[in-house]
Amino acid sequence: MTDEIVDENSDIWYQNSSLGTQFEPAEYTFVIDWSGSMSGNPIEVAKEALKLFIRSLPQGSMFNVYSFGS
Repeated sequence: MTDEIVDENSDIWYQNSSLGTQFEPAEYTFVIDWSGSMSGNPIEVAKEALKLFIRSLPQGSMFNVYSFGS
């Protein structure tokens, strides 16, 4: 898989050549459930997934993380 940043008319695009798609930087919102039902392994899996998603965002993107629960 090859990832590259391409400058097209002053816009930055993220290109994933293995998928043949381009993604424009945008604002992303993630919602995380911190309630008691997520204790233990489920919350650890959710945290690792969130890290992966954030690292995979196109360069120049912004993101918000909202959480709920106790």
